This record gives sequence, C-alpha cells and structure tokens, in this order.
Amino acid sequence: MVTVRIKLSKDVVKQEIEQLRQGVYTAALGLADKWNELVQRAYLQGGYPVQWKPLARRTIRDKLLHGYPLDPLIRTGKMQASNVFKVSRSSKMAAITAFNKMRYWKFHETGTRRMPARPQVNPALFEKEFAQYIEQRLGAKAV
Repeated sequence: MVTVRIKLSKDVVKQEIEQLRQGVYTAALGLADKWNELVQRAYLQGGYPVQWKPLARRTIRDKLLHGYPLDPLIRTGKMQASNVFKVSRSSKMAAITAFNKMRYWKFHETGTRRMPARPQVNPALFEKEFAQYIEQRLGAKAV
C-alpha cells in the first residue's frame, strides 16, 4: 500500500478557490448574454418561442394614427432597450437577475385583465436553445 500526502499552503488553496469562483462568474456572464439574446429575439419575432396574441384593432388603429410600428410591444423602443441582466456573485455562487427599468414592463410580461400577456424574459429560460447552451458551455444538464 502506498500513501501519498500532499500539503498545500493556504495561499495555494485560496488561489484555486478564487479561480473556480472566477470561472463560475464568467459562465454566468455567458448565460446572461444568451438569455438577453433570446429575449431580444422575442421582440423581433413577435414572441419567442410562442407567438404573442395579435394586437387588437383599436391598438392597430392607434399605432397607425401616431406613426408607431405595428410590432407588438414596440412603440418607442424604450422598453426593449431597458432590459437588464445583472450578474452578481457571492462566496458560494453566482446569480443572474433579469429586470426592466420601465415600470410598465411587468404588465406586458404577465398581462392584465384588459391586455394579454406578451412575456419576453420568462419563456427564454425554458427555451430548448437555452438548455442546449447550458449543456454545451457548462457540460451540465439543464433541468
């Protein structure tokens, strides 16, 4: 029987742990970029992966009257440009938080009694392409 003992200094262990943390943080940044890419695709394709409900006649008439594009959720482009994907890290993990700076965004994401939901952020998390990205980049199964 052979026993090998390796004594590592605290500095070496700290350095290895910091490299692992940086790797997790870098992976989270990549995931945030992919998430944002899928959300932007939802705006460009009128919903992704599921198409949003068509605009009401009244809304189409209002958009034409004011010269706005007929794309759902796009009037000035402010809401589309206000998506934020923030990556934060602690000693044990990295987290991605998605939000929008426009206060009315949540009504479009979840809908109201007078307006159908046109979600952009939540569907992207469950998109097959996002799961494949996780598997390719991290070598892990997305559940």
